Amino acid sequence: MDAGRINGDVYDDIYDVVNDYKRRRQLGNQKPPPHTPRNYSKVKVKNVTGGDLRRGEIVEFTDFLLTELEQDYLWFEGSTPDLTKVGWGITLKPIPSTEIDEVLCLGVCIAYVNFTDDNHKFARRVAGSNVLKSDDRGSVKILQDSGGVSERECVVHILDDTPMWYLGITRSKFTQGIDSYFQIDVYVWNDASVKFTKVPGFVIRAVDWFLNNGEVVEKDTKVCVDWYINEWVVTGMYCSATDDPAVTTASPQSPGELEAAIATLAAEYSASSKNVGPPHLHDY
Repeated sequence: MDAGRINGDVYDDIYDVVNDYKRRRQLGNQKPPPHTPRNYSKVKVKNVTGGDLRRGEIVEFTDFLLTELEQDYLWFEGSTPDLTKVGWGITLKPIPSTEIDEVLCLGVCIAYVNFTDDNHKFARRVAGSNVLKSDDRGSVKILQDSGGVSERECVVHILDDTPMWYLGITRSKFTQGIDSYFQIDVYVWNDASVKFTKVPGFVIRAVDWFLNNGEVVEKDTKVCVDWYINEWVVTGMYCSATDDPAVTTASPQSPGELEAAIATLAAEYSASSKNVGPPHLHDY
């Protein structure tokens, strides 16, 4: 190319660059538009509920729609909850029947909640409904509630509702309607000794979810205890008892505090710490 002369292709390139620069100045930003990172708490669902979904309704994930797994294309069928599926989410916009759009699996969004008590601060799934139901505990926090009709939109926070459970042994007799909490020693499986071993330093205070008023659980009953959202809960029982002596300790305030004690206990065994972990009731 001769000095001082510009051919048509180069001129077009310069023209495009100058126009792009002018546009960015008008927008008050001479940098490239920022890249929006992918939200890994969202997936897409095909509405197979048999009807249209509003923004803020819930679906459970059934069949995966694609034949290959790619991170940017996680698409499921979304059905009305029956509580048999572990995966679920809240629609972020209306989804007509058989159409595909995004749902949120974890985080903060707007959702419909059917209030059975205006004082409830949590919500949960119920079988046969695409609307959350309010409760005094659940895997969804209600962050904002404007009041009004029983079924209404709220700002909610979806939590991880994966169970975190341990084997425990009651330290005293419990009577529903009289006692407020179970007092429970915690046990973890130890491969080295091939038995459950008590975690020293803690006694769990757990509420009861399933006994009728006046029913009794005797001392030394083996139970399954879960950490559910913000408290320990007894969710299962066994009939056998133990002769393990009781200890007087404080209740752990969270699963993390209890797990730290388990890690300390594991380090005391001659075998590696891998020999101690969460209890598996099918191994018991």
